[in-house]
Amino acid sequence: MVLTPEDMELLKTGPEAFFSALLHPISAFLEKISGPFATEVGAAFGDKAKLYRLKNAVHCIKKAKVMLEEAGIDPGQVEPKILLPLLEHASLEDGEELQDRWAALLANAANPSSDTGLSPAFIDVLRQLSPHEAAFLDLLCPSPTVKEKELVFSPGSPFYSDLIKEWQQATGGMNPDRIPFTLDNFVRLGIFRIITRPSSMGVGEVSISDLPQQQPIQSVIWDDQYAFTDFGRKFLIACRKPQPEIS
Repeated sequence: MVLTPEDMELLKTGPEAFFSALLHPISAFLEKISGPFATEVGAAFGDKAKLYRLKNAVHCIKKAKVMLEEAGIDPGQVEPKILLPLLEHASLEDGEELQDRWAALLANAANPSSDTGLSPAFIDVLRQLSPHEAAFLDLLCPSPTVKEKELVFSPGSPFYSDLIKEWQQATGGMNPDRIPFTLDNFVRLGIFRIITRPSSMGVGEVSISDLPQQQPIQSVIWDDQYAFTDFGRKFLIACRKPQPEIS
């Protein structure tokens, strides 16, 4: 979020007035989710050099507040070890696509009945994703209700080829040479794991020179496949806005 002309005019009255006006619409919500740490959260963005980050953090908090209101969820207090680093990293992100994920992460953390088991590690994973990588994950798993067997794919399969085309369209022509790097990054972050299985292409034939009469034997062709880990699946759910509770 960039500073608007109105922000610049308000800033002329002094940093304290600017911070007060910016935080006022979310002060009650911020106090509810941060408890006794509300002052520290505000102070973390309390100097002029951090105005850009303050606006981003406030924007994230507002989005989380709306998500919880739309789901009919009364927020609870968020642990400082989650709340403070979450807002710290969210304040560095001004793109709406990743801001939505930071806001959803905050909303789920503030949901008293969330069974996601929100881990502080989710914050570290999200901060290392680019908007293009986040879009790729959404294409792979458009819904958290997708069956686990459907979360396995193999490079070179028709599904994979179609997926790359969709990703390029969604990202405005992403270079396909970046795909291996992206998949490796998902493995590194614990979102994916690699499974080695017999290829759907079947088997091949290979000759062993020391066999009598060099009779050919069949050799299984192995294929690396990518699958979401349980951690990765829970991470995706935590980065999506909470759903209304079913009574």
